[in-house]
Amino acid sequence: MGLDSKAKIVEWCKELKIQQNFLVVGNPQANGQTDVSNRILLQHLKTRLNGAKGSWVEELPGMLWAYRTTPRTTT
Repeated sequence: MGLDSKAKIVEWCKELKIQQNFLVVGNPQANGQTDVSNRILLQHLKTRLNGAKGSWVEELPGMLWAYRTTPRTTT
C-alpha cells in the first residue's frame, strides 16, 4: 500500500469520524514461547521420523496430540 493510499484512507476515516487505533502486533514474551514450542515439536518430530523413514505426514497428528495433552508447568 503506497503512501498516497494510506493518506486517502486516513482522510476518508476523518471524514466519516472513524477513529483509527494502531498497535504493535509483536509480543517478545509470546514469541519466545512460540520459539520454545516450535523447538520442542521439531525435536520430537525428528526423533519420531528416524524410525518412520520420512513419513512425517502420518506422524505429525499423533505428535501434536501428545504435545497438547502433556501436562507442563511454567518456569
